[in-house]
Amino acid sequence: MDKLKKSLPSVSNVTSVPIIKRRRLIKKPKKLGEWRDTVAKSFENSSKESQDIIDGSFLWKVRKKKILGIRFFRRKFRVDFKKLNIHYTPAPNKITCGIQRFAPDRFFKLDMANIVDVRKGFSTDTFNEVQKNIKANSRNAKKMLPDNCFSIIFDHRKNIKGNYTLDLVCKDHETRETWFFVIQELIEAMKEVEHQKEYELYLREKFNSADISGTGFLNLHEFSLLLKQINIFLEEEDIVQVFND
Repeated sequence: MDKLKKSLPSVSNVTSVPIIKRRRLIKKPKKLGEWRDTVAKSFENSSKESQDIIDGSFLWKVRKKKILGIRFFRRKFRVDFKKLNIHYTPAPNKITCGIQRFAPDRFFKLDMANIVDVRKGFSTDTFNEVQKNIKANSRNAKKMLPDNCFSIIFDHRKNIKGNYTLDLVCKDHETRETWFFVIQELIEAMKEVEHQKEYELYLREKFNSADISGTGFLNLHEFSLLLKQINIFLEEEDIVQVFND
């Protein structure tokens, strides 16, 4: 029994992942766009306890190319809790670096509102392909540990540059657990405002379909079409009055 006790690791030596506490949503969003602010506020406490994710983490992005096969890209990822975006450093070339320098928060980001799932380990087609074809003695084999990998799944209805999964490899298990927990908490928060979010997506879809000119604004004719699409029927005089107001 004494030998068994000596072989077991002590609790103090076990690496612990910081617990990120998110405030549960009490106030339901009422105004258009308010659901995003509501979710962001629920992460106020989380942002204080996950400074590494705010400052950024260097992760390996795994991509399956049609011709080149499996490729690894080392990129720095960070989370903007206020605007609910995941920012990443682009490929190191003159064009992308110039854009990143002059507009660091405008491009090279992923909308976290489009995330629908997060998975640990080798849980996507890309990771399964890597696991089958990677050579044991290759330089990438050492970092391809299931405990260090996770995948972010995006809504297939959104065009995320043709990719619906973001497969990432962390430097260690603790980093993976921190990222996984943050994304998981975000998904739970999004579920609490899912009705408001879906309603806004519905209105945005109707607006875009009514915007025949593609200007991002509606003229009187397009506005009357929008009202019909959302089943609001008014007299022509009332439509003009509402439009001018």
